Amino acid sequence: RIALHMSEADTGDPNVEETSIENALDWIKLRINHFLQTSEGGSSEHLESGDGRRMILDFIREPARRRLIIYSSKAGDIKVDYDIPSSYHNKAAYFLKQRTFTVGEDGSMSGLLMGEMHSNTLEHLSIVSHEILQPLLMSGRAKNPELITKDTMDTFHKFTSKLFITVGQTKGKTLLPMPSPELNLKEALEQRMLKDKDKVHLLESCIINWTQQIKNVLR
Repeated sequence: RIALHMSEADTGDPNVEETSIENALDWIKLRINHFLQTSEGGSSEHLESGDGRRMILDFIREPARRRLIIYSSKAGDIKVDYDIPSSYHNKAAYFLKQRTFTVGEDGSMSGLLMGEMHSNTLEHLSIVSHEILQPLLMSGRAKNPELITKDTMDTFHKFTSKLFITVGQTKGKTLLPMPSPELNLKEALEQRMLKDKDKVHLLESCIINWTQQIKNVLR
């Protein structure tokens, strides 16, 4: 396995074969196609032209280059940058090198974090919180109530409610957060995780939030 380590000189590792670098470039292109949902030919055309290819290769070779951002403009062009742009169309892909970053002979890279960022960060965070984090926490609490306590869930629900309200404000709308889905979770009710007073507390908290929002609209 041929490794490129972050501790090496800024000029890169001369021992890394050019073929592995080219394979790593193709590896990144495939993930860009996945994150940005672009055709392979379309993204290759943009990335091979201008500074795109050079910047990606510098990111792979140079230990000082820790971050790479790929995004599409409103015109449909694929842009490459080392910093997060002030605005971009729909979403962007990011690649972050850790200190354990290595490039394999086949171009595969380890010690590399990657993912996608949506242009509407708050709305994306709200969706992730409700559809991914919340079910995971509820499932964990059903299996081990001592690990994920009621206070933890209360804090999380307050966070998601405020986030949901804030998303509505950015759109000029008044969004009313719904009660905790724990109230309808059959498994939780069967295990009597939620006593009557707990259910009343959750509903009261929800109604208080709604009342405050309605008052703000009527002022």
